[in-house]
Amino acid sequence: MQSKIVTTILEKEMDRKEFLQHVGMAFLALTGVSGLMRTFGQQQLPQTKIQNGYGAMPYGGAKN
Repeated sequence: MQSKIVTTILEKEMDRKEFLQHVGMAFLALTGVSGLMRTFGQQQLPQTKIQNGYGAMPYGGAKN
């Protein structure tokens, strides 16, 4: 079944625009839309403040 689809696409005459559309659709199918959105829409993770341990207090150990 899939070999028929691939054969049909490979034998079809197309211009550059159609070829690039096919390549783009294949790329989206392989990587997945969610992977693409994750790649281009990476968000910074919120910075968490250290509550306890080394580096939690300023030099000298006094709390603010």
